[in-house]
Amino acid sequence: MKKLILILICGQLVFSCHKDEVSGSCETLRDAVLNNNIDKARSAINSFINRLDSKVYNEPNLTALVQNISSQCNVASTIMCFNCVRTLPSQTEIRIVINSGGTTVSKTIDLSYSANNIITFVSMHD
Repeated sequence: MKKLILILICGQLVFSCHKDEVSGSCETLRDAVLNNNIDKARSAINSFINRLDSKVYNEPNLTALVQNISSQCNVASTIMCFNCVRTLPSQTEIRIVINSGGTTVSKTIDLSYSANNIITFVSMHD
């Protein structure tokens, strides 16, 4: 019986920490978009990337990324275009839209890939 209680307590700690981590990432992302803070945006987006099942730069993983952001943070997040920015390396644009106090603020986040084909944050702009 004691082992079962210990397992349940440990499980709750693990899940509550994940919830706090997601909540913190959402608040960081919201603050970053509202205040045009690229460093905070990088931190928040990287946190969401790190929680993906696969971090490989491909359309399904980027779709999972924007779906997680939208559902967990209660914001609109969409892929504007996949691999469409013709830079070296190429980039994908996602759009984050936040409603705050009757005002809508939207930012474009540029994502690309590293040498080992992992999704990376590049920048944020209007």
